[in-house]
Amino acid sequence: MNIKSELQQLCGDTQNLRLNDVNIEPETIQAIMINEVVPVDSDDDFYGKPDSAYMSTTISLF
Repeated sequence: MNIKSELQQLCGDTQNLRLNDVNIEPETIQAIMINEVVPVDSDDDFYGKPDSAYMSTTISLF
């Protein structure tokens, strides 16, 4: 399942949305994290660089 294509079908107009083009297997999901604020620099997003700002603040929660 591709997250980007699934959400585009559900949302309709996605011109103002930034969706990650990520493939997942739904049966393997064990937790869901909801990101409320999208960073200005996409490299700092969850799917950005391994040392992104997002990960540096999220890792401590787990």
